[in-house]
Amino acid sequence: MKFIGDAILAVFPPEGVDRGVRGLLELKDAADQFMIKHGWECRLVVKVHFGPVAAGHIGAGASRRYDVLGKTVNVAARLETPGVALSVEAFRQLGPEVRRCFKKHTPPITYVRQEDLHRPRWAKRT
Repeated sequence: MKFIGDAILAVFPPEGVDRGVRGLLELKDAADQFMIKHGWECRLVVKVHFGPVAAGHIGAGASRRYDVLGKTVNVAARLETPGVALSVEAFRQLGPEVRRCFKKHTPPITYVRQEDLHRPRWAKRT
């Protein structure tokens, strides 16, 4: 796990992608319910991409830390959604049961959770 401000980057091995995505969906539901209970307007956003990364300890001395870098991290960060979005590459890694939780959205192609509306960042909220 990597903390980036108030965001978290979670990394899963290829054989754990179904478990990882199911866990993220459960985390989103729990976090959103917690925020609703407290009257907070914010919601958890989940973005999933699949691909190679460079991972390991970076830096020296007291600034040495474990980090995850690469294009895969950047692609995940750029997915647009107010809820849950998977890239095409991530969706293709899922088993049939977990795939049924998502629907195709274009453009660009992403997969969003069945119950989520897809609203680009530039669209006004009403």
